[in-house]
Amino acid sequence: MGSAVLDARAIEAAQRVADVGNVESFITDEGMEVFVEGFTTPPTLVMIGGGHVGKATADLAHNLGYRVFIIDDRPEFSNTDRFPYADQTVLANYAAWAGALDINVNSFVIAATRGHRYDDMALESALTTRARYIGLMGSRRKNMMIFQRLLRQGVSTERLKQVHAPIGLDIGALTPEEIAVSIMSEIIMVRRGGKGTPLQMDDWFVDRAASIVERKVEV
Repeated sequence: MGSAVLDARAIEAAQRVADVGNVESFITDEGMEVFVEGFTTPPTLVMIGGGHVGKATADLAHNLGYRVFIIDDRPEFSNTDRFPYADQTVLANYAAWAGALDINVNSFVIAATRGHRYDDMALESALTTRARYIGLMGSRRKNMMIFQRLLRQGVSTERLKQVHAPIGLDIGALTPEEIAVSIMSEIIMVRRGGKGTPLQMDDWFVDRAASIVERKVEV
């Protein structure tokens, strides 16, 4: 770019976006805007558990352009009839599923096994991967029990702090489809660097609009 400083800045930005496919920009001292875009594999949803919530979440992820991997230990919940769009449907033990797939930093893993009975095994396996996002379904109480179990097995506190648990954004979701929206909203937020807050304008914007209208009427 004609400057060692600018080159270094561009390289730093490229290193941040290379794996995850994000876009960054910065303004030079001369006022030029520089865009740096990373090109990588498509984002991949790794759904551990092909039940009702898993199905709704996988459906939505597919419609959002994600590759979809399905893992379940039941043939009827991990097959191409149930998930015709899935890039991979894997029948695997929840404790060893990670070895069957290529998980990279553009992967988003959700542990939602049947009745949450195997979430601890699924999560422990997920924690061995480079996945950018690892989420755990269930209540805070259930998640705390899983965390305690994994801590006793040697998983570090810092690693567990990286887990999104409970998963999703608080939108009052109840149905599997609504829960899927909550989950994918959080994943999009993490992937795109969003904040997850409403975009609605504050009241003062409306008050300002009203005052402008009033002034024009008076004129």
